[in-house]
Amino acid sequence: MGFFDTFIADGVPNIGIAILVISLALVGGIGFAVLYCLLKQKEGYYKDIPITYAVFPVLVTILTIAIFLIPQQYEGSTNAIRFARVGVALVAAFAVFRFRTNQRTTEDMTYLLFLVGTSLLLGLGYIYLAITLYALIFTLVLLLYLFKFPFLGKRNLNLRITIPEDLNYEDAFTDILAEYTSYQNLTKVRTSDLGTMFVLNYEIVIKAGKSTKELVDKIRTRNGNLNIVLTVKKFSSIDEK
Repeated sequence: MGFFDTFIADGVPNIGIAILVISLALVGGIGFAVLYCLLKQKEGYYKDIPITYAVFPVLVTILTIAIFLIPQQYEGSTNAIRFARVGVALVAAFAVFRFRTNQRTTEDMTYLLFLVGTSLLLGLGYIYLAITLYALIFTLVLLLYLFKFPFLGKRNLNLRITIPEDLNYEDAFTDILAEYTSYQNLTKVRTSDLGTMFVLNYEIVIKAGKSTKELVDKIRTRNGNLNIVLTVKKFSSIDEK
């Protein structure tokens, strides 16, 4: 049996192969769900995400196998029939995936797409290819987390400052930010409290040896001790409603 050969060459899986691929989908889904939980322990995660990762591959694999059991109602080559059924399986799988409307991040969605793809490969009988893909993605995800990719350090921060409306926000903190940061970028300005306040969102990088407390204290003296929020930068900018 070659690496790119299917274990369902005749178009209809036997009971042994069906049990094998469903078991592999279950093991792969649970394994990835456990890996996801371990990697997300510090930042937290919603409990429905790993449950979905554990169960969804089995559902897709069973669905794909069930498509193969549909009687052939038309003439055609084995490959043509196989690809036609793959198309039906893909439509059905992504129809189910479409109902997954509460994805928190594109990262979670990417992982689910990966599990859908490998589950389809298993359902089609490409066991060696699916196992290899599982191993590659598992290793890649683990390495990215171990090396803290994309390398956002604790000095890459988001800064949100509330100021009164009579304060010129364009130059209000230029000198302070120049002293304490090596990079600063005003990404958003919005009004609050019926227009009596401005809220400024900055992306900043604190200079080595500089204290974030001293930075906040100096900003407090400038903005009248109004609200200041300093957070570790996880996304490219602060996303607020």
